[in-house]
Amino acid sequence: MKISKKTVACILIIVVVSLVFYFLYVPVKGNWNLRQIALLEPKDEFCFAAMGDNRDGDEIFKTIISQLDEEYAFAIDAGDLVSEGHKSEYLNFYEMIQKSEIPFIAGIGNHDVKNLGWIYYRQMFGEKSFSFNYSNVNFIFLDNSDFKVDDKRLLWLENELSKEYKLKIVIMHMPLTDPREGETHAMQKGSADKLMIILKQENVSLLIASHIHGYEEGNFDGIPFIITGGAGAPLAKDSFHHFVKVCINEEITWEVIRV
Repeated sequence: MKISKKTVACILIIVVVSLVFYFLYVPVKGNWNLRQIALLEPKDEFCFAAMGDNRDGDEIFKTIISQLDEEYAFAIDAGDLVSEGHKSEYLNFYEMIQKSEIPFIAGIGNHDVKNLGWIYYRQMFGEKSFSFNYSNVNFIFLDNSDFKVDDKRLLWLENELSKEYKLKIVIMHMPLTDPREGETHAMQKGSADKLMIILKQENVSLLIASHIHGYEEGNFDGIPFIITGGAGAPLAKDSFHHFVKVCINEEITWEVIRV
């Protein structure tokens, strides 16, 4: 039986559409971060949990999730939620964070954008850069998953930082620079230099990053920072799995919680 060109074309279109649907469709409700933010109940004084780099470490990450109770107003993850950006990995991560007893807000890292990962992140969690106000503190998630922050994102950041809040906390996956001697696990230098100028001009209260699989703290030319990359990923030398309890009262204080 001879098949017409029109029939062949229709079959090819159906196959292509089916494949696109199979690879891109995520069977979960979207805008996770916005839905979690909507659950927040402001308090004058509060603590939150900060972590990052849980990829490839489900058992450690599940242990952290199990420790997130009413002591914390919410939890934030600075990215590298998954290893290779595959849909199955995102669905696994989604299943784990659904067990959190407190709102859980997830940023994006360089591993999360691999393959089609950036599409799955957008579908499940929403915008890659976003912010929310909690108890007069502006929490700003800045996407630097491509090792830089382009001009469009810098303009967005400047606008966010210009808003009048008591404190301004920026969360991003990659640190401005690597504080370890001789190491370069950080943003591209030119982009980091531009970002540093803005963060200093706008008096950022705290910068939270991950990417380095361990714990570091200090200041980048006067900007206080925490690097928390111990939520499950293979550890850097002399490091340990952990998350950080950050408290806001008269000042910002934090405590490292080993896992």
